Parts: sequence; C-alpha cells; structure tokens
Amino acid sequence: MLSKPTIFLLFFFSAFVSMAQPLISPVDIINAKKGLPGDIVKASLKDDLGFVWFATANGLVRWDGSMAKTFSHKPADSNSISGNWIVKNAFLFDEKRKKIVLSTDNGLSFFDTHLMTAENFTPDEKDRGFLSSIHAAFIDRQDELWLGTTEGLVRFNRPEKEFVNYPFNGSFVDGFYSSKKDVNNIFDIKQDISNDSILWLASLSGLVKFNKYSKTFELFYQNCPKNSVGLNNFVKLITHSNGKIYLGSWNADMTVFNTQTNCFEQHVGPFAINKGFYYPNAVWPAKQKSETALWVISSGHIGEFNVETNTIKWLLSIKNYMEVDVVPISLFIDDNNLLWVGTEFGAMSYKLNNQAFENYFIPHIDGN
Repeated sequence: MLSKPTIFLLFFFSAFVSMAQPLISPVDIINAKKGLPGDIVKASLKDDLGFVWFATANGLVRWDGSMAKTFSHKPADSNSISGNWIVKNAFLFDEKRKKIVLSTDNGLSFFDTHLMTAENFTPDEKDRGFLSSIHAAFIDRQDELWLGTTEGLVRFNRPEKEFVNYPFNGSFVDGFYSSKKDVNNIFDIKQDISNDSILWLASLSGLVKFNKYSKTFELFYQNCPKNSVGLNNFVKLITHSNGKIYLGSWNADMTVFNTQTNCFEQHVGPFAINKGFYYPNAVWPAKQKSETALWVISSGHIGEFNVETNTIKWLLSIKNYMEVDVVPISLFIDDNNLLWVGTEFGAMSYKLNNQAFENYFIPHIDGN
C-alpha cells in the first residue's frame, strides 16, 4: 500500500506543472490506518450534531474527530443501509429531516443520524430496477427529492413513498450523435439559480433542461468532432450565481454554458476549442467558491477558476511519496471552514483561513 499522500505547493513556469519544494501538510488524513473500512473516500458531509460523515466503497462512516465508526449493509438487518458502495453524487444531508440521503449499488437509503437506522428502498420491489443505478440525488428549494438514474429523472413522492419517473421526451438535433438511452443516463442535478421551475441535468449525451411543472425537456448538445464526442458526456454540474453552468465531462474538458443565451461558451481542458483555454489534463468543476470563482480539480490538483478572466489559479497538488498524482474525488467545506478532500487514499482536511501556501497565477494557453 502506498504511504499517506503528501501535499506540495504548485508552481507553474509554463502550462505544465512544476513543483515547488515547500511541503504543505493537511490538518488531518483519515484512511484505513485510522479506522476507515478502506482508503477510498468518495464524498463528505457534516450533520447537525457536528459529526463528519464519509461515503466510501465499503460503507458509511462517522468521524468524530478522533475515531471512525462504520455503518455497513447487513443482510439480516433491515435497519442497516441498502449497500456498501456509496455513490458520490448521491450523498447529501437533509437538514429538515436530519437524515443522510445516500444511494448504493443496492438502492436508496435515508439514514437517521440520531437513531443510527436506515429506511431503505431497494430494486427488489416491482418497477424499481432503477434504484440499483442511481447516479445523483438532489433536494430542490421546494423540498422535493430528485434522483438521476440510468432510466432518467425520478422524483420521490415523500407522502406516498413512491417514485415518479420522468423519461426524456424532448427532441434530438439532427446530425448530432445523441441517443435516448444516454440522455436518460443522468449523473448530476441542480436547480436553476433564479427560476424555481427549471432543473438542469447532466447526462451522458448533453445538458438537459427540465421544467418540473410543465414536465417538458430541452436538450443542449455540442457539435464536436467524432474524436471528441466525450465532451457531451457530462457527469458533474455546478450552477454559479453569475447565471452560468460549469459542466464536467467523463474525462475531458470543463464546459461553460450560459443559461441566459442557452449557448455553450467555452472549454477548459485538453480539447479546448474556439474560445477555449488549453490545459493538458481533464478539468472538473467542484463547487462555487465566490461570486467570481469556482473550485476546480484536475489530475492531482485543486485550484480556483476565475469566472471573469477565465483563468485557473492552482492552489494545491496532491501526490504520494512516489510523486504519483492522487486524484481528488470530491470537495466539501464545512462550517468550521475546513476543506475536506475525498481521494482513493483517504479523506484529507485543510484549514482554509490558515493556508501556508502562496497563490501562483498562470493563464491558460489557447489551444488553437
């Protein structure tokens, strides 16, 4: 097993990475050595009692600051979570009900953090096969729970405890490589910043606009060369207060979409085209940082994307002792201003208001 990750300051002399020597250590690194059921941490959140919870590949974990307690699936216990493989985009804390909403490879669970019990909905029940393939969970401003699955968008009817499916019923643009199957494969969900009726869906075949009142869909698909159709395989979606959407694709560019003009504006990454900004590795949006910035991640890197100047300022690079990149899986910032980074080598935390590193600015190079 590789040793715990070490954190280095990034310094760019060009568009490629060159590491500076000062070592930056996180506040803590929580992995199997500290009680996790494995090293892979997919996502993090904090509950109303102050505990930090980790979604892992081997169960749900509560971290109290010094000890880890694992809650795993037990076939003989109906109050245990539905499965152990937890999906990173379907892991959130329901503030109103004080429960963790999580999906696994065997269904949807509502985990009560006070009683330590789960209410489960599994694919064993009639017409619920999609529950074994939930990619995303999202609670909108009207307190409705939405799920992104391989069979389209699904709404959970809380009073009746039933699921309502909304398969894509929109039209396709002629000449574009898109399929109904891929459009219904939804990996992320967000509500429009200013319009409560609109949900934005990141699908494997474009960006989808869904009106939850009229139940209508509209598909937005980029016209790309055949060798870069992966640019439309969206798996991450961040809405920003500037009215734009930042999309992460399967393994390519971050794409910027303007919700006012309904147009894709630019790319950031290895396939940057037109007004794009070239960077040799895939770039994914992670979270809005401020009115002018967005947290972004790349292969082994964490930084901020300035939404006004369209430039990236890399803040951290995460490597192991063999100088191999540790890819961030997720970012979460708690109410103590701790940045939690989920990786395949454990969860790492950093105190944001006490960063011991400087910021080095490097604009991206246009790929054309």
